[in-house]
Amino acid sequence: MPVSSASPEANIANPYRRLSASQMVTWKTCPRLWYYNNIPKLRGPLPPQIIRGNAAESCISRVLRDSPTLVPGESEDLLESPILDDGNPAYEFGELWPGPSLQTLDRSEWPTDRKALEKWALSRADSHFQKCWDDAVRDWESLTNRIGTSDSADISECREMVENGIRMHLDQVERCLNSLDSDTLESWRWGSNRPEWPAPDGFPLLWSEPHPCAQEPNTEPSWTEAWEIARPWFVDPDADSF
Repeated sequence: MPVSSASPEANIANPYRRLSASQMVTWKTCPRLWYYNNIPKLRGPLPPQIIRGNAAESCISRVLRDSPTLVPGESEDLLESPILDDGNPAYEFGELWPGPSLQTLDRSEWPTDRKALEKWALSRADSHFQKCWDDAVRDWESLTNRIGTSDSADISECREMVENGIRMHLDQVERCLNSLDSDTLESWRWGSNRPEWPAPDGFPLLWSEPHPCAQEPNTEPSWTEAWEIARPWFVDPDADSF
């Protein structure tokens, strides 16, 4: 998925989803439908089931952005991204990002095994879920091509999707913990291998300080470190839709 600034003028089809899986499926199923969706941008009816997917994605993204060494399980959203007037994250304004100013939690509160990390992550989902659901309902109800009613969207099924998504990510965290090589780990601990386009984590785009959960050199990786290192890239949940 694209992570750099796009030029809408250079791609009339869809500058932000030019390689999306959904477009490929649509093209294989019906090229004419792909054309209507992406060239004149004619949209078919959208049922309320879309609420479920949008809310689940937003909630999971917010949980993945959270840090178990900075954000208590039952707190509000402490790592909300600063957003510019145009809807984009304020990448060029490092002083606006909340991560560096948050106080690190006491080490006794840090998860030390998968069970504790899962408990923390599901607690974070509890904190985010209702807002994500309400936002998804409101967004769907603002569409002129919606059909049906929001009451048809299954909120319990959405919550189950969120929990399953978190557990799938924890599988990746555990694999990271068990397979992380020492060079990568030590480089991360020194703050020297932040990606050019990092996943949303509450910290500025350019940040070379060690993460608060970084352990002493030449020690075994911790679950909190694996959570940070295994974080996949995803669209910032606070950014405007594109």
